[in-house]
Amino acid sequence: MDKRKEANLRVKRNIVRALTELMQKKNYSDISVSEITALAGVSRISYYRNYDSKEDILTESLESLMTHFSEEINPLPLHTPSRRV
Repeated sequence: MDKRKEANLRVKRNIVRALTELMQKKNYSDISVSEITALAGVSRISYYRNYDSKEDILTESLESLMTHFSEEINPLPLHTPSRRV
C-alpha cells in the first residue's frame, strides 16, 4: 500500500478512536469536531478531507464492520443440518 493511503488510514483510525473515547465520556451531541481532532492528533483539514460530519464517522465504521462480518460468515454453509433425535 502506498504511504499516502497508509497515512490516511491512520488518520481515519485515530478519528474513529477519538470519537469512540469521547462518546464514553460525554453525550454525542456535546462532542465537537475540535475535541475529536485534538484527541486524534489530526488537523481539521484532515478531518474534513475524510468526513463531512460526526455521523459520517459512525456510518463508515458501521459499514466497515458489516462488510467484515459478511466476509466472515460468507464461507459458512447457508444452513446447518438439523439433528434428528
